[in-house]
Amino acid sequence: MSNNQTPYKKGARAEYYVMDRLKKKGYGVIRSAGSHTPVDLMAGRGRKCLGIQVKKKKIKKGKRPLTSADQVALINFCQKFGAEPMMAYQDMQGYWLIEHVIKGGRRPL
Repeated sequence: MSNNQTPYKKGARAEYYVMDRLKKKGYGVIRSAGSHTPVDLMAGRGRKCLGIQVKKKKIKKGKRPLTSADQVALINFCQKFGAEPMMAYQDMQGYWLIEHVIKGGRRPL
C-alpha cells in the first residue's frame, strides 16, 4: 500500500471525509468504528435519518458499489432505525457521490 496505509486506515479516512461533508450540510453524524454493522455512518437532520455505507474504491459509471447481499443487509438495518439506506463512493474521476440504495438518484456529496 502506498504511504503505509492499511485498508482500514484508507476506509476510515474516507468515512471521516464523508462525515465532514455531511456536517457542512447541517447533519449530525456518528461513525461506527470498525464497521461491525452494515452502516459506517448514521446521519440526521431534523426528521431525516440516513444510514450510510462508505466505499473508498472508485466505481465505474453504471456499476454498483455494494453487492446485492450488502444492499439487503443495509436496507434491513436502516429499517430498524427508520433511516434511509445510502451509499457514498467515488466515481472514476475521484468525485464523491451519495446514492439512495432503493430509490437511486446519485448526487454530489
